[in-house]
Amino acid sequence: MNYTTAIIALVIVCAAASCRNARERPHKNRAHSAVVTTGESDENAAPLSPRSQYDLVAAITGAEAMDPDEAELRHEQIRRDWHGKRYRWRGFRIAPLCASAEQCNVLAFDLAGKDHKNVVQGWMPQLHLTARSFAALDAKCGNKKRCSFEFEGTLAKLVLSTQHLTSLQFHDVHIR
Repeated sequence: MNYTTAIIALVIVCAAASCRNARERPHKNRAHSAVVTTGESDENAAPLSPRSQYDLVAAITGAEAMDPDEAELRHEQIRRDWHGKRYRWRGFRIAPLCASAEQCNVLAFDLAGKDHKNVVQGWMPQLHLTARSFAALDAKCGNKKRCSFEFEGTLAKLVLSTQHLTSLQFHDVHIR
């Protein structure tokens, strides 16, 4: 099995596991998605928060352990705590899944690394890149099949609910 096929199989298995968990416990949604959009301006950018996507996973996982009404209240608190702040996160580009500025999906977690063991979320952020941002990402990753990179962005939208998929939207995103 080649590397690309293995990654696609891993994504399918993760999605299937998320669906199975959702059927077993419908009020505890484990399938998450994220959308990241880009901009080019650093003007008036908020200071960077030290929190990572792993910190967000920990907060969401804590809420999932609660009954549905308590979880909704905790989700609201998480939204207030995270929304509107600027973050620097690491993404993982798989070349076939991020082939152009218009079509670029990345892994939000290093599933092959040591930090993945507690991650059950299935985020696969979609980056809506400008031509300039994609060129920066392409220059960084070149023709590598898998590439780790950092991006900065302001979390402009966070949908978090026991009834809906989690989604994130970053604005003013820059590839580092």
